[in-house]
Amino acid sequence: MVRRFCLFLCIILAASLPPLDTNRTLAAQSAGLSGDSADAAEAARAISVLEAEGDYDALYDLVHPDVVAEVPRWVVVGWYESEFAATPTAELTVTGVEFVTWEWGVTGQSYADTAAVSYEQPFFIDGTWTDIPGVVHLVEDEGEWGWFFGNDRASVDALLSTLAPPADLPAEPDEPVDVQSEFEDALDADVDEFWRSAFDDADAEYAPPAKIVGFDDVIGTGCGQADPEETAAFYCVRDGSIYYSEWFRFLVEDEFGDFAWVTVVAHEWAHHIQAEQGRYATEEPHDDGGYYVIQLELEADCLAGAYAGDADARGWLDDGDIDEALALTAQSGDAEDTRWNDPLAHGTGQQRVKAFSTGYADGLDGCKVELR
Repeated sequence: MVRRFCLFLCIILAASLPPLDTNRTLAAQSAGLSGDSADAAEAARAISVLEAEGDYDALYDLVHPDVVAEVPRWVVVGWYESEFAATPTAELTVTGVEFVTWEWGVTGQSYADTAAVSYEQPFFIDGTWTDIPGVVHLVEDEGEWGWFFGNDRASVDALLSTLAPPADLPAEPDEPVDVQSEFEDALDADVDEFWRSAFDDADAEYAPPAKIVGFDDVIGTGCGQADPEETAAFYCVRDGSIYYSEWFRFLVEDEFGDFAWVTVVAHEWAHHIQAEQGRYATEEPHDDGGYYVIQLELEADCLAGAYAGDADARGWLDDGDIDEALALTAQSGDAEDTRWNDPLAHGTGQQRVKAFSTGYADGLDGCKVELR
């Protein structure tokens, strides 16, 4: 619970306010607050009430305009539904307000006169109410307080690639994407050929990723802006494309080897296959037939292993290539305190190596994926 708050909420929540009633104003005054400080305190309180009521659409309606340009509604609502479903909360208590210059980690933009509101918020944990302390940052825009979602670009990108978009999400991004059936990079082309053959064998229709983009400057994607200094690699559901920062590719190839990099691409390609097959992470997998994030991540490792096994059988690999892939996979595991149902969970190093090895040895059958 505490780690979750450090990831997103302690962090960056703010809200615009309805008119204050007399009782609320008196409560702020009794806490020694007035003027902008009292308004900021009420904004923080109002956010916690909406959290407790589970009105996450209303929360998104009150985000700062800069958030709308970076984080879709379905990501914010989906994260709240996942994180707060099993943990009731209640109205917070403000303990202090300080005005500071604050930077939103997702874009790196700074905001002067940000209200840093200290608070304690009760959560029902293990059968008892526990007060969790935190700091909420509130930014005023044209007379209204706006709140911010996301601690950094990487965490937002991870949610964009793992949470399920709504069924009525447009299939295409705002700007048209030129779909490629062949890829200039020979490494990408080999992964493409593996999947094309697999779909042909299953008598199923194959649609490759729209594009694979390496970048070293900030770029726009169907999932918002991507900064090479904050982004490694991700698959964007909204435009069906794979993105990676050039520095990350160089790092992987330099420290592990070129086939280790192909493993990264194959993992993200697997997320594309999952999306094409209608396999998404959902809030209640046991009830709606969806999947936990960690299930899809380990499945993507398995599918990357299936590709590696096929490439090895074709004589396409050099000695030591599989060792490169396994070394990178082992070092990419979650921290020890990561919960299995964390929205960002990928699995421990041991779990990820096991999944990759299963795909390598047994192919798609080992991954229990039937193409359709």
